[in-house]
Amino acid sequence: MPPAFESALCDSQINGIVEGDPVGKRANTMALEIVIIHFLAGAALGLRFKVMILVPALILTMLFAAIVGVTRGDQFWSIAVAMILLGTAIQVGYLAGILIRAKIASVRAQRTAVTM
Repeated sequence: MPPAFESALCDSQINGIVEGDPVGKRANTMALEIVIIHFLAGAALGLRFKVMILVPALILTMLFAAIVGVTRGDQFWSIAVAMILLGTAIQVGYLAGILIRAKIASVRAQRTAVTM
């Protein structure tokens, strides 16, 4: 990840992190890990379920981000950015899962057409 994007994603003014603080580095890494986990969860949902599964998944994701942000005492905009990032990650992951599912289906169709 480019350093400029990482600093914009986890700006010290938004998150209240003091520069040079090792906890700040861990918070940045943790935020990236959570986004990746939500992306993978969305991909898993896309492989198995139809699009309506995104409604409860997004609601739970938004609640998760809001609860964690309020518990940590983050500012409003920091919580809003976290909610947007996690919601986007789960939707993009779902799209990736649908594309993988479509590719698997086309490969299976080609194999059955060749064997017949």
